[in-house]
Amino acid sequence: MGAASPWGFLIMAKKILIISHPLDLHAAAVSFSLKLAGHQVEIWYPSEFPAFQTVTYRIDAQEARLEIGEAEALHHAFDVIWNRRLAAPAMANHLHPADVEAAARQSRWFLEYLPDLLPSARWVNPFASWRRAEYKPLQLRIARQCGFRLAPTLISNSPSRITAFFHQYAGQVVAKPLLPEWREMHNGGIRALHAEALLESHLENVQRLQAMPYVFQRKIDIDYEIRVTVLGRELLAARIARSGNPDVSDLHLDTTTAAWLVLPRKLERPCRALMVAMELEFACIDLAVDRSGMVFFLEVNQAGQFLWLDQALPGRNVLRRFCAFLTGNDGAWLDRIRSFPDTLACREFRDALRHTLRTTRNHEGLLPATAAASLRQS
Repeated sequence: MGAASPWGFLIMAKKILIISHPLDLHAAAVSFSLKLAGHQVEIWYPSEFPAFQTVTYRIDAQEARLEIGEAEALHHAFDVIWNRRLAAPAMANHLHPADVEAAARQSRWFLEYLPDLLPSARWVNPFASWRRAEYKPLQLRIARQCGFRLAPTLISNSPSRITAFFHQYAGQVVAKPLLPEWREMHNGGIRALHAEALLESHLENVQRLQAMPYVFQRKIDIDYEIRVTVLGRELLAARIARSGNPDVSDLHLDTTTAAWLVLPRKLERPCRALMVAMELEFACIDLAVDRSGMVFFLEVNQAGQFLWLDQALPGRNVLRRFCAFLTGNDGAWLDRIRSFPDTLACREFRDALRHTLRTTRNHEGLLPATAAASLRQS
């Protein structure tokens, strides 16, 4: 059934659920744009649970329903569910320290499988695929099967094997965490911890090496990286040169070096094969090109950032392209969706973002306090 858009014509309105956290600009911008176009959009913030949010699942002989808070917002059917970010639960500060670990474990377990209870819909991405894509060892194995070249890799907490790997490649080894880690920089921004050089002095701390599994790879002499943003059948590729800025740990945030790239067929084929093998509709694939021209697979991120492209490389309106991909709608209303920089400059959007910050509670761990305060004041 059609709904009137703000510009007077009919569109096929979709019911869309976005799962994210309150400080996610991607979720906020997409939600704002789709609502302007006449779609029904709801955002669920699991990061509020359980300290600031209740979740109830009822099941009996007649029905099964999922309730968030006192409402039944997730009881009705959605056309599309965008699994943008499933943040960690918020623990109440009044709990006894002995109860915090148990409460966190129970809450994480409840949240991890809760989306499986949501009504049937088109998922971006399917939740089972999201779990698989988050697991780095499987990601690397499937990438190799799809035809990507990998740097020699060791995932281990064995001090002896890590030491042997280090010497096998003459100390030219980098270490990466299995999961993303973040730290606040002196300017209040976020520093993402990606790869760092493994030093011989690190090998002396046997207890630290064995404390957790880490990813170790032979160092690639990188000339530039390629970020491939996959929106269903559409592939958007950007070339990103190395940065000399010490405050930039994620090359994709250093927008001064980005340029659009026509993806060669020899790279397009494994990208498409990877998406099919991992059953993903949306993802960002990171590749590295060394100084001899060899291309290496780095990772696939099913919740990757993509709106930076609108800021670095204006003209393609990636926000509009994503909204079209998410809704499956290529109607005239798409021409009315602003680019991400124009959306950020829109007073109504900034008012909506401030309202979200005022009405949600758990921002800790999502952004540093200085960055969150800056958002509230902007």
